[in-house]
Amino acid sequence: MRKWLGLIACFGLMALPAAAQFKGGDSPSFEIGGGFAYRAFNAQTAPNVYGPPASEPRIPMNGWFVTVGYNFNGFLGVVSDIDWTRANVPNNLGLPGDDTVSSVMVGPQIYPIGHHRLTPFAHVEFGLAHESENITNTMEAADNGGCGTAASLLPCTLTDGSFGVAAGGGLDVSLTHSFAVRLGEFDWEQTRMFQPGPAYGNSNQSNWKVKAGIIVRFGGK
Repeated sequence: MRKWLGLIACFGLMALPAAAQFKGGDSPSFEIGGGFAYRAFNAQTAPNVYGPPASEPRIPMNGWFVTVGYNFNGFLGVVSDIDWTRANVPNNLGLPGDDTVSSVMVGPQIYPIGHHRLTPFAHVEFGLAHESENITNTMEAADNGGCGTAASLLPCTLTDGSFGVAAGGGLDVSLTHSFAVRLGEFDWEQTRMFQPGPAYGNSNQSNWKVKAGIIVRFGGK
C-alpha cells in the first residue's frame, strides 16, 4: 500500500507543472478507452486430489482491456474495466494448452489534481473474474467436477469463476481535449479460482496487471 501511495504522489508531483495548461472545467463527463493488457497470473496452488497442492509459477498473459467511466466532478468518478488475457502454457501433462483469465470490475476512481495535460488517477474495483484452463489429464478433471470421465485422457477444459478485487492507478497524457494516451496503469488484483477447500490449501491468486492504450473523452464538467 505504501508503494502505491508513493507512486500516486509521484504522479501528482509530475503533473503540477502542467496544471496551468488547461483551464478549469476541462474534466470530461465520460471516458471510454481500450488497448493492451498484461496480467501476471499467480496460480499459487493447483488442485490435486491425490496429494498436497502443487506450486505453479506466475503465468505471463497478454490481451486487451476496455474501460468506461463517468465523472461526477473533476475529482471523483466511477469506472468499469473489462480485462481479457491469454497464455499458451503447458497443461498438467506437459502438452501445449491455453489458459485465459478475464475480469469485469467496477468501482470509484479519483483524480487527485483533476484533468490536465498529465492526469494521474487511482481506483479500487470489485467484480467477477473467470478462468478457462485446457488440460489433457481428464482423470483429475472428473475428480474436480470437470468434463470427461476418469477413464478418458481426451483434451478437456476446466473453468471457474470467482469474486475479484483490484486496486491501483495510472497516468493519462492528454493530446487534445477529447483524446488522451493511457501511458501506463498498474493494478494489483486478487481472485479465488478453483477454491476447493482447506484440503488443498489457499488458492487465492494475487495478480499484477499492466495496461496502456487510448482514451476518448466526451462532455465536460
